[in-house]
Amino acid sequence: MTAVPTVAAELQPPLQALRHPNYTLIAAEWLGRPVTDGRLTLRVIERLRGDPNVPDEVDILVQVGDEALIEVGARYLVFYSDVERVSFKPRTEVRRPDRRKLLHIDGAGPAVFNDTAAMRALLNPILAYPEESPHYREVVVQGLRSDDPSLVDLWSAEWALRPATFPEVSPDEVELLRGIVEDPDQRPSARARLLVAGAERTPPGIESWFANSAGSVLASTNPPQLFENTGLSQLIYASLRVARDYPGASNAQTLEKWLRAAPPLAENAALALRALNPDLERPAVVSAIDDANTPAPTREFLADHLRRLDLAIKRMN
Repeated sequence: MTAVPTVAAELQPPLQALRHPNYTLIAAEWLGRPVTDGRLTLRVIERLRGDPNVPDEVDILVQVGDEALIEVGARYLVFYSDVERVSFKPRTEVRRPDRRKLLHIDGAGPAVFNDTAAMRALLNPILAYPEESPHYREVVVQGLRSDDPSLVDLWSAEWALRPATFPEVSPDEVELLRGIVEDPDQRPSARARLLVAGAERTPPGIESWFANSAGSVLASTNPPQLFENTGLSQLIYASLRVARDYPGASNAQTLEKWLRAAPPLAENAALALRALNPDLERPAVVSAIDDANTPAPTREFLADHLRRLDLAIKRMN
């Protein structure tokens, strides 16, 4: 094992994060072998950056569902890391070729992109800094119009994590952002990211598109869908927070169904009901507790929430 320098982790725009020297970039294809023990076998077509000793076939540790985003025989640009921290030496990291991990970062989860000339130009040169261009805003906006959800995810993170470059939503960007947030074919991470940043950066005088979008997401999605696509939880959480801050973004019936989701979502649904009308919260919570379809952990949480609510009401009276 080879020791390498440690770099403190921080949330960075993806193009900046992907330049990390510990990350290896390869052009590769999936041979179609089943994922075994969390490992996906790739055939390496070209070694582009990082470890020059990558074998012709590599096993990469992936998260559940990653393989669903990769087609057999298609060529991809793949980022992985084989660096791990040494437990007994906190500031030391070592390379573990036997534990190559597919990279997951904000805006690239997973860091797998179609192998095109445009993506190679963007990702392969270590010293490419397109964000320094005076026309970078136009580059990102154009990227957000992509038909490829992985690119929309990437560019949405560039937009959200560069507040100095994108300090506010312009009127001509409203429909673009709204379309992404409300599009079920986009990655939930991109939709949630743009919803939160859009709510923070839409200046007065422009319609509260984000409130309407949050209401649309909450109405068109149901709690059982979160078991099929766990990434949706991030989007629902963001939408419920918007509904808390902007009462009227959603209606009582829609908010009540989210009392039957996981506890963090149920809590925000209850608070959004309170913001909409304080008289709605208690009966809706009682109904969710009495509903046998409400998950047990949520019913337990709501029972505690109800006790706190009743205590607060008693103190007020």
